[in-house]
Amino acid sequence: MKLKLRSRVKFLASIFDGLGTLVRKDGLAAYVDLDYTRFSSLNVATNPALTVVLAWDGTSFFTLPVSGVAASKQYKTVAASGAYTALPTDDVIIATVPPLTVNVDWSSRFKSLTVVDGSGGASTNNITIVPAAGQTQLAIVDYHVIIDGNGASVTLTPLPAGTGAY
Repeated sequence: MKLKLRSRVKFLASIFDGLGTLVRKDGLAAYVDLDYTRFSSLNVATNPALTVVLAWDGTSFFTLPVSGVAASKQYKTVAASGAYTALPTDDVIIATVPPLTVNVDWSSRFKSLTVVDGSGGASTNNITIVPAAGQTQLAIVDYHVIIDGNGASVTLTPLPAGTGAY
């Protein structure tokens, strides 16, 4: 399998050319290919503190530390049954005392929301995710997502227009 990257911007081949990749240039085009034969020498786990990914922001390339991405998740443990209104900054909500209703206004969210049954009792005490009035979840207006499996979780991603989630 070969991965080809065609870019009209200039970048240094030395950024990509290393363990597991081959870079070749053809005129103005540069191609980054995966070389799986080079992966056999990779027998240790990478260090998340030293591992970066190459990202594009629409204007330029930049590196993003993997450890920073993982550390940026906002976990909220809800230890009381009843209702909780998800904050725009919440990434993961862990319900330790269901039943729980999680109210979400998708127009104020820009990132995914994961709701987890942290008690293992959702089959008898369901966790319900309720959108703001008129918003969709899974393409249905005012649809309530119900977590009814012990230890289950659901991840919903907001629609770009802020009208709901899928």
